[in-house]
Amino acid sequence: MKRSCVRCGRTSSGNNLFCHDVDCPAERSPAILEAGDRVGDLEIVKPITTLRSATVYEALRQEGRVLMKVAHPGANHRDRLVREAWFLRTLRTGKKKDQFPTLPRLLPPYATTTLEQDAYGTTMFGPELLHYYLFDAVEGSQALQDLLRHQPQWWIHHVGWLTIELASTINTLHLKGLYHFGLTPASMLVWFDSKPWVPHIMLVDLGIACDAASVVHHWYPEFANPAYLAPELLAETDDAIRGSVQSDVYGLGLVLYEMLVGRPVFASALATDGQVVEAIRRDQRVPMSRVEDVSPVAELALRAASPRIEERPATAADVVEELTRLFGRIPAKKGSPLPPMNFILVFGGVAIVVAFLVSLAIVMSTQTP
Repeated sequence: MKRSCVRCGRTSSGNNLFCHDVDCPAERSPAILEAGDRVGDLEIVKPITTLRSATVYEALRQEGRVLMKVAHPGANHRDRLVREAWFLRTLRTGKKKDQFPTLPRLLPPYATTTLEQDAYGTTMFGPELLHYYLFDAVEGSQALQDLLRHQPQWWIHHVGWLTIELASTINTLHLKGLYHFGLTPASMLVWFDSKPWVPHIMLVDLGIACDAASVVHHWYPEFANPAYLAPELLAETDDAIRGSVQSDVYGLGLVLYEMLVGRPVFASALATDGQVVEAIRRDQRVPMSRVEDVSPVAELALRAASPRIEERPATAADVVEELTRLFGRIPAKKGSPLPPMNFILVFGGVAIVVAFLVSLAIVMSTQTP
């Protein structure tokens, strides 16, 4: 286990982390599990993505590989993760339980329980009580944040298709009464189909994870990097929080903007949270430097990430519609040109039986006087 600051990135292999910067919360940094650490009946393989409120790990359980999301210390972080788990459990019930491939498919937290009994788990690791939930792993997936570090600017069709899928996911949350309000490239995992080469996402962090009526009760700005919060969410008091569907459209705009220019819209790596908030209020963003080859998409990113709510698209569904007109529907994964293996085995078995019966009939007919 090591300590890792979720803001400045400093780490310590011991159980303490000190930072000389006055504004850095390193001393309150969460414990980040490392490869080989055992948590209950799970063995950690590696951290996948670290957010301000939780870390997602790849882990091993008896059934195989799973993803494990662990809340950072603090009642607000714990309660937010619990709300996520309860919501994800509702997606595993009813007739449409497998209709949400871009959202985590929740698994029982213990080998001896079911989702109906427990949506999330708790366990001790050293002196700390960890709250977590488990969900299906996706082979080859990485955090979008890490992929953008490796390849800052993507082919425009990949940008469009990924944003369509992300906006569709956010629209699904809205239709089910949930707001996100903290969308970042670290909050989603991305992988590519091979035929055709198309990106897909899984949104592994649901942000504030509550409905409009509950935002004022559950809101706490520490759950997300302020560089990705809409200006209307940067109120001085909780009573002034007035987020809306268009606050999540702003988040979509920031992610789209970042994929186009190859850099975060508001730099936060070397700035305090207060400096980031001030930059947002002054609209000191990275200029949109990629326009000539992607003009309609750049224009959409500028509108969606506008500091003025009335200039943004009204809903995430409107973002999907605009991008679909530009890029068409996301190409479906092509099937194998060969028949499925089960079909081959069944057909082969039937052919063998028919050949045996034909041979038997021939033999019987030759022996008949």
